[in-house]
Amino acid sequence: MSTVPFKKVAGGPRPLVKQTINTCGLASLAMVFLHHARPVDQFLEAVYSAKHANGAHPGARRGKNQGVSHDAAIIWSTGYLLAKARLSRRVSNWFGRHDGSFVYEDFKLNIDMLLDSIAQREARREKALGSALKHYKHGTIRKIFVTRYLEQFKTQLELKILAAMFGFEFLPYPGDTMGNLYFTNGDRAAGEKVAYIREVLDKPDHAAILGHGQSHWMVPHTLLKGGLDGQEYALGINDPLGSNNVLPLKRLDHTYLFYFFKFDEGRCREGIRFLGDVLHI
Repeated sequence: MSTVPFKKVAGGPRPLVKQTINTCGLASLAMVFLHHARPVDQFLEAVYSAKHANGAHPGARRGKNQGVSHDAAIIWSTGYLLAKARLSRRVSNWFGRHDGSFVYEDFKLNIDMLLDSIAQREARREKALGSALKHYKHGTIRKIFVTRYLEQFKTQLELKILAAMFGFEFLPYPGDTMGNLYFTNGDRAAGEKVAYIREVLDKPDHAAILGHGQSHWMVPHTLLKGGLDGQEYALGINDPLGSNNVLPLKRLDHTYLFYFFKFDEGRCREGIRFLGDVLHI
C-alpha cells in the first residue's frame, strides 16, 4: 500500500485481544465485548476462575508458574460457554424466547458434526479425549474437551450464538440474501457498501467482525480514506495474531465477509445474570 497518509472517516480503535491456537474468532468477539461491554470481560474472568482455575484470578501466580494471561483466560471462557450452550436445555429455551431458536438449532447440529469429526480423527488415538467426549455427551465438560474445542475454527454460527448471549443482535446486510457484505470487482472504491460500513462504524452501539474464508477472523474498527489520489478506502483492522493493520479495500474480494451486530446493554445485563445462574457463579 502507498505510504501516502490515510485519514479517518469513521470509527476508532478497539482493544486488542491476542488469540491462542486457532481462536481468532473468539478473540475477535472478545475485542468487541471489551469495547462495548466491560462487564462481559469481568464475567468471563469469573467463568475462568470458577470452571478452570479453581478460584484463582487469571494471571495469578500459582507456585513457581505464572498463571494464564487475561486474553487466554477470557478466550477459554468463551469456548466453555459455547460448549455449555450445546448441552443446556435452559440455554435452548432462552434462545427460543429471544427468537433465536432457528440459529441455535443450526448451532447444535454444527457442534454435533464437529464432535463426530473429532471422534473419528483423534479420539481413537487419545484415550483421555475419547473419555472426555463420552462425558460431554452425558453433560460433563472436561478441560481437555474445552482445549480441543478451542483448537477448532469457529464458524459464523458459533460466533452469532456467543454474541447473542451478551446482547449483540446480528444485523443482516440488506443488500445480500444471506445478510453478508462482501466486495467484488467494481464496488470497492465507493458506493452503498462503503457507506454502510461507515454508518456501522460511526454508531457507538454497532460492531463488525470480518471473516476470511474458513481461515481467519479479524475486527475492522476504522474506515480510512487517502492514497495517491485521495480516493482510496482502507480499514483499520485488529488482527488477533497480535497487530493493528491497515487493509485497503482493493485487496478484498468475495472471500472476505463482514458480519454486523447491534449491542443492547439491557440484553447484555440479562444475559450475564442468566448465564451466571446457569453456571452457578
